[in-house]
Amino acid sequence: TIIDTATKNINIEAKLVFVDCAHGNKDYFTGRFAGMKMDLFQHYGFQLKSISKAITYETIKDAFMVMMPHPSIPYSTDELNALKKFSKAGGSILMFGQSDYSNKSHPEIQNKVLAAIGSTIRFNDDQVCDPTNNIGAPFRFFVTKFPSSITKADEMTKLLFRTCCSLINSNGTALKNQGRVTIVAMGDEDSYNQEADEKNDGYKYAVGNIPVAAVEDLGVGRVGCIGENTYQDSLYGGTSNKGLCTPAFNRSICYWLSLGKEKTLRALTRSIAELDYEFNPEVRAAQYETLSNQVLRNVRRSIEEGGKGLSEIKREMEYYDSESINQLKRQIQQIDTFEKIQNN
Repeated sequence: TIIDTATKNINIEAKLVFVDCAHGNKDYFTGRFAGMKMDLFQHYGFQLKSISKAITYETIKDAFMVMMPHPSIPYSTDELNALKKFSKAGGSILMFGQSDYSNKSHPEIQNKVLAAIGSTIRFNDDQVCDPTNNIGAPFRFFVTKFPSSITKADEMTKLLFRTCCSLINSNGTALKNQGRVTIVAMGDEDSYNQEADEKNDGYKYAVGNIPVAAVEDLGVGRVGCIGENTYQDSLYGGTSNKGLCTPAFNRSICYWLSLGKEKTLRALTRSIAELDYEFNPEVRAAQYETLSNQVLRNVRRSIEEGGKGLSEIKREMEYYDSESINQLKRQIQQIDTFEKIQNN
């Protein structure tokens, strides 16, 4: 769009990202986000700001993403509801985990957030290791497998993980590329996970291809989970980190998450069609309501404009033979029919 800047005042605002610092996760204040903060601003104009008080929807509603470095203090019911509302409005959440060495991990806190927003990803209570591809100790290993186009293949070389947990699904078993879940990084063929805290409270994978980073499209909002604190400054720049792709990896995940509030009609339609594969009826109903309301708003707007764009909406529906899409088609037809009766 061409704008006459001589007659209009234009205020360009950066995309806002909040970093949680109110739940025992103080890394933002200790300078460990400086490299990531600068990199995301330089490449995408993302502006990182901290949250040092309890999370409310009013606080985060204007952001497109909330980052959660590994928390050690539980989120209240009000905070979980605020995050759920934020996600249903198209907001995205990026969570970082850590290994259970010395029982310092708190996956139960993170997993309550994931359950509240309707994600099927969970953090495991374990430690991931690699006996061969490491820098002296098996828990200080390199990740070299990036099985998704979300991360740009030509930019991906290796990541250094030093205190990493794996990811599992909501049933407490192996996480796979299923439904709207996409694994974006995993250990190689001889990677393994272990109970570093010796409490026997984590899921044990078979050796090889252990997922350590994944994302999920929740229909409207999105979520990303990384089993390592990849935001740390020590992984950004410096001769010792030559060859690491940590900045590019974080950048690609954040960019994908940033699109949660900017979904096209085609993306909304695809997400509704994929609800047929959601086995939890409560999650399916909630996500259908949120997604269909967005499409129906487009329908009503189109009808108000004389039907302009309605044919495009219907055409997008024709690509799918889905019960969820068929339900939406019936709703659209009812609205269209009602408006025609009213106008006649």
